[in-house]
Amino acid sequence: MKKYSHMVRFFSGSNQSDLINQKTINEKIKSYGFIECGQIQLFLKNVCDIYPGCSELKYIRDKLKECLSNHDNQSDYFESMRSILFDINEEIKSRISAEI
Repeated sequence: MKKYSHMVRFFSGSNQSDLINQKTINEKIKSYGFIECGQIQLFLKNVCDIYPGCSELKYIRDKLKECLSNHDNQSDYFESMRSILFDINEEIKSRISAEI
């Protein structure tokens, strides 16, 4: 059994390829040079599994919110960051509702 297969049981009809993973998050934030993005990348590399857990996603979500609060001027430049923040929020909601 795969190391992360326990996560799949929380999602009705989902499989691991549907889960947000380190690569997805890194791809979305790698072009930004903000301190918060660097902190997220270090966190992903040193703390998270390939598929971050709900607590890890909450930390990443909060760092993204902090970054957007500090730097976002509503330009298209931040669209990728807003997009991954939305995706992370949806995944957190999905996991929480699946556990109930």
